[in-house]
Amino acid sequence: MSDETARPTATKTRQFPVDVLTPGAKRRRLELTMAPVPAYAELAAKVAPLIGGSIEHVRIWDKHQEIYASMFVDEQSISKGLPRNEAATKIYRANMIAHSKDPRAKLDPERLPAIYGAAVVFKCNVWR
Repeated sequence: MSDETARPTATKTRQFPVDVLTPGAKRRRLELTMAPVPAYAELAAKVAPLIGGSIEHVRIWDKHQEIYASMFVDEQSISKGLPRNEAATKIYRANMIAHSKDPRAKLDPERLPAIYGAAVVFKCNVWR
């Protein structure tokens, strides 16, 4: 066996801090270990169990860091009849209000879409 085949290959990973938001204002902080730039399959494998369904990416604005970040929700949450997630809705709408060209959005946030069911909020953009 050559030296090259005997050495284990090092896999680079990164810890991603996330908040899992569930309806009823429950927030749980976790760290997900993934590749530095995770592929869809890896994101789905880590996030889907936390939200209970197929993942849908939602772009959000982190006003503290002044960057876009990623939030994932269950893409079938409305058809499943899941309850409204007020904390995730507030985060989602803040992005829409901050960047909307429609002045009605700034006047009445309830005209904007809401988030239903659990949501996983990253502190950075992981969607490529």
